[in-house]
Amino acid sequence: MKTREFANRCGVDKRTLFYYDEIGLLRPARVLENGYREYDDIQIPRMGMIRMMQATGLTLREIGSILGTGDSPVGTKDPSIVKKALDESCERAEKLILEMKTGLAYIRKKYLMLEDYNRHHGESILGSFPHCGKSCAGCHDETHSQATVNIFTKEMPEMYIQKRLSGYFENMSVNYLTSGLFLGVAENLTTLKPDYFFKITEPELADAVVPAGRYACAFYEREVGSSFVLPLLVSDFENRLKAEKYTYEKTLYAHDLPGWFVGKPNQIIYCFTVPLKD
Repeated sequence: MKTREFANRCGVDKRTLFYYDEIGLLRPARVLENGYREYDDIQIPRMGMIRMMQATGLTLREIGSILGTGDSPVGTKDPSIVKKALDESCERAEKLILEMKTGLAYIRKKYLMLEDYNRHHGESILGSFPHCGKSCAGCHDETHSQATVNIFTKEMPEMYIQKRLSGYFENMSVNYLTSGLFLGVAENLTTLKPDYFFKITEPELADAVVPAGRYACAFYEREVGSSFVLPLLVSDFENRLKAEKYTYEKTLYAHDLPGWFVGKPNQIIYCFTVPLKD
């Protein structure tokens, strides 16, 4: 059959077939003297396998390494190719499902943080500093903490996490280079150093669980370009907890909230949460 007819039967366009021929993934059965390509019905299963494997996230290079050359019509000469292709596709699909579920868990956490920010933050968190009298947005001195912080409490469900070693060094700043994209920080309130970084994930991938319960929470933010040193701000948060007579555990969980979520792309925003004792 001609290229157009084969493409229509397979649900692709002609350019896709030309490209597959170019990379050796699916060659035409014949090339006529006038340069026209022709395909046979026996090649349809191979196209079906290619499209199925693409749906699981495999690249064309990976698919080619599994299926072999475009001269091998899947399901006819070598049935073992089918088994290998199915195994690879299932493995990749399961991996993608877990990755998407982990991404969904991350997004849900950010959504809840956004709700908390809008409900409890207000404008007071950008209050003046007690030492220099400057606003948070205008102060670049890392020794100053925010003078006005809204501490609120809430019931939080258990959180499944993957731990990462902290690689702590003195006066570590919080940024994507030190804590990594999507990672939170578990800060030890006794040592004022990170015990570990963590990534929110699904139960199947978790190596630890942050217990459900009542937590004390607060948001801290600084202008991008200013220092955001966790020990200083965590210490400030703990002093406020003590002043309000809270009793709490000694591990604080710090989660980043992207500033552009709340229309503040030039702000670094972190939510501190610490489990309260009964």
